Amino acid sequence: MIDCSKCSQLLLDFCEKTVNAQLALDISSHLEACNDCRQAYRKILEVYQILDQDAVDLPSDDWFESVKALAKQPALKKKSSRYFAWALIPAAAAAAMILLVFISRQPKTFEIEVPASFLLEDNDIASLTFKGLIDDELIADLNGLEEWAMETNEQMIFDMSAGEQKTFVKKLTEMYLIGT
Repeated sequence: MIDCSKCSQLLLDFCEKTVNAQLALDISSHLEACNDCRQAYRKILEVYQILDQDAVDLPSDDWFESVKALAKQPALKKKSSRYFAWALIPAAAAAAMILLVFISRQPKTFEIEVPASFLLEDNDIASLTFKGLIDDELIADLNGLEEWAMETNEQMIFDMSAGEQKTFVKKLTEMYLIGT
């Protein structure tokens, strides 16, 4: 006697009648006794009946001959794409220009231009020292004053709102005639 797993493995061979006579008898007796395997066998038979009924129309011999003729033709050579290569040059140039625009954007800081006549450079201070007009004590006082003014001014500007900063820059521009 055959069990269900063995029967399910042999159902296709049984439907195609490729099993030996003894095995065919064993499968037939199992199908009579087992309802599940019998339903599986009927479903397989239905599929075979549908396949047998559905006749496929083959194309005409002329169609096969035309396919053979096409297969024998040499493959078309790919045309060189010189136009495509020439089109790449302006595209690359445009991409480079766009990249330069984004790279060269100015930061969101501003620079205040002050005329050189208002500045006292270090070598000028040094020359005044040699002339005896400025001594070490005065230089120390000036350095301390400069440090205090820088810290205070930076903190003051940092504490300003955006509108106050714009007004401050405008007044500095007017006061030092920047841009003229």
